[in-house]
Amino acid sequence: MTKRQVRVVLSALGGLVSCLLIALAGIWYFQEDREQIAMQLEEVVANKDDLYQANQALSLANQDKQDRIHAYEEKYGLLEQPKPEPVVAVTPFDGYRNALVKRHLLASIPNGNPVPFKGVTSPYGRRVEPIRSKNSGPISDEPNDFHGGIDLRAKTGTAVAATADGVVEFSGRDHSGYGVLVILRHDFGFRTAYAHLSKTLVKKGDFVTRGDVIARSGNSGRSSGPHLHYEVRFIRNRLNPNKFMAWTWDNYEEVFKEKQVKWRSLVKILNRRLTNPAQPSLQLAQK
Repeated sequence: MTKRQVRVVLSALGGLVSCLLIALAGIWYFQEDREQIAMQLEEVVANKDDLYQANQALSLANQDKQDRIHAYEEKYGLLEQPKPEPVVAVTPFDGYRNALVKRHLLASIPNGNPVPFKGVTSPYGRRVEPIRSKNSGPISDEPNDFHGGIDLRAKTGTAVAATADGVVEFSGRDHSGYGVLVILRHDFGFRTAYAHLSKTLVKKGDFVTRGDVIARSGNSGRSSGPHLHYEVRFIRNRLNPNKFMAWTWDNYEEVFKEKQVKWRSLVKILNRRLTNPAQPSLQLAQK
């Protein structure tokens, strides 16, 4: 082996020894660091246990303090009395799907004004008969006539609108005093009558929707001046139209003041019909 080769071998051995020494130094360094980290971890765990025990002690002390305060308040009558639950009025619609039922009823049952509201010339109920025939008997100021509708102030020719969806049952001149008359038949046994008209715009059998103009107001029949006589009927009874005229989406409880209609049973059946398509159609007799 030449001297040059010997130098190369020695140089390689020297590099190998240097690498080995560096590796040993790194192992020693990281071992020391690992031991230091392990010691810090043990210290953290110990501190955690101490903090947990301290927290438990504070919680027990706080609970003991609260118990003593409660006992003191109870002894001297300082405890706040629970407020009673507010009384909520129960309506026929409690527990039902309101929006669906409300929308259907407000289309099917009379509501709102048939003419723009300008005032009432004669209310619903007993009144002094405004027009007397030759055979009416002695004149009296006592209420002797039952007015089964409401007379709404309206100039001749005012548009008269249907107050619910329905079908025209009668359209023409009536000979019992109503003059020119339209009667609409609605769902669930309801009817509406529009009397003393100047003109009808619908015929018997026509279907109408709420808001459709069905006639023009006037002064026909047994009338003392231009107005619209409006009635709401249920089965054979003439109901107070005021409750139905005041009935709106926002004033929804108003119509339930009418006691002649069994609202709860109607809504129960209607809710079942609207929420379950498999239910048979609701058939209510109209008499």
